[in-house]
Amino acid sequence: MTNKKVYISQKDNYAGAFGLVYRSSANFYFRQSNTFKTTISFMDYWRIKRGISVMVVASTRSMDGKLLMREQLTFKNGSIINFSPDMLRSGIAIFEGAIEIEVFASENMVIPYSAIMAVYEAENSISMVHSYSRTYSPHEVEEGRTISAGEEGCWSILDTQRVTSFAIIHNGSDIQPEQSASLELTNVLNKKTSVPFSIPALPPYATFKIIPQHYLPSIISFLDGKPGNAAVSFTLKNSFTRMLVGNNTTDGSEFQVTHSNFNFARHETDNAGEGNAFMLVPPAKFRDLTVVVYPETTKGQYKLETPEGKAYEFKSGERLEITTAPGILKFSKLDGKLPARIVTALTAKAANSNAILPFECSLGVLHKLRPLKGTFWGIVAIGKKYRSRLIIYPMEVLYGEAIDNELQLHLYTQESREPEVRLMHGDEILQLGKGMYLEEIFPRFQETHEDQYGYFYIRCSKYGGMYCYTTLENELGSVSLEHSF
Repeated sequence: MTNKKVYISQKDNYAGAFGLVYRSSANFYFRQSNTFKTTISFMDYWRIKRGISVMVVASTRSMDGKLLMREQLTFKNGSIINFSPDMLRSGIAIFEGAIEIEVFASENMVIPYSAIMAVYEAENSISMVHSYSRTYSPHEVEEGRTISAGEEGCWSILDTQRVTSFAIIHNGSDIQPEQSASLELTNVLNKKTSVPFSIPALPPYATFKIIPQHYLPSIISFLDGKPGNAAVSFTLKNSFTRMLVGNNTTDGSEFQVTHSNFNFARHETDNAGEGNAFMLVPPAKFRDLTVVVYPETTKGQYKLETPEGKAYEFKSGERLEITTAPGILKFSKLDGKLPARIVTALTAKAANSNAILPFECSLGVLHKLRPLKGTFWGIVAIGKKYRSRLIIYPMEVLYGEAIDNELQLHLYTQESREPEVRLMHGDEILQLGKGMYLEEIFPRFQETHEDQYGYFYIRCSKYGGMYCYTTLENELGSVSLEHSF
């Protein structure tokens, strides 16, 4: 199947043109066992950024959409909520399903996509992802502000005898009838194969897992030990179509995820006009650091230039993977105006890692349409169990020379409404651009606070051209990377 094309405006996205937003939400895949933990983590940015008080509701559901638990979550004790429902209260030790977080306010929240993180801890790995799917509010459905025709791609598949790829979709508030879907796979030689498959009828709020090996048993030989790409066509009812995508080891010891993105060879987007687009490769000491340009780009011919002066030409439909030094990548279109969205990724392992699976962080490109941004926040690990690096880098290639000579860095926890504050100047700000561990910035926190996920928050007084990454790293060498909100 192929859905009717949908026009997706990046300009409207930047402008926050989402209508009246009194409810925002996010859906997440949720698993629990004695060797696997899921934590839903978020900051009270509604209050901190906009002064808005909110009510938060968490609904835990089985894979078939059955409601098992509904709880109100509050910021009574601190500015951070780290939530993992206690399934043992219901006598369930091993569980697979989904969590929906709904946020309600009496004021316009502007953005209907809640800024929330999910952290997945397996026996030997840690991985995180920001909000990817959500159930639409009734007024959005009525006003036609929905994208439920799923043309999703930008999914790296690493299938071998030891690794299985997967994707997760979440249905919305109505029954989605049984449907014929299709899966398109691309290997390292940019050879493609398309596989039809059936998705059974999905009850309201059901979660469905797509496993390519089930539909193409020859996938391991098709990939021949190299990363490939998958794209899916499907339909949901009253739910945003973005997927959780990833790979896990067959023994369950490692689990790495990111999110899919629109297949812009099927859907359409606006253009960024004349000029170039850019991507930051962070100056972190990773092993096998690779930049991925997914094949689902707007039709045309493109050029990518690296900080060390290498150039790569590619066209839509091709998956490009390159190794490069840290710095700024430059994208241009050789046969017309640059599209507003080109979906990219960073993938790597920690320098000391023996992990089978690399992390993968789905990203994109920055261009002159992207407005200046005054606030940034992102997840960090506090305590002794995990470590986090902050990389806060001025995108001077787009926004000119950074003019802030002082940076006020706030650290919020689940134990206090007030943040710990660190003022950074001059060389310290330059060091943030190279990456600093949290204990270098807030030394006492790692020693005096219990293990938890907290959030850094910065408000730029003059310069809005920063770009930020954070990591979560465990002692076994597993690492996960995400951009900030």
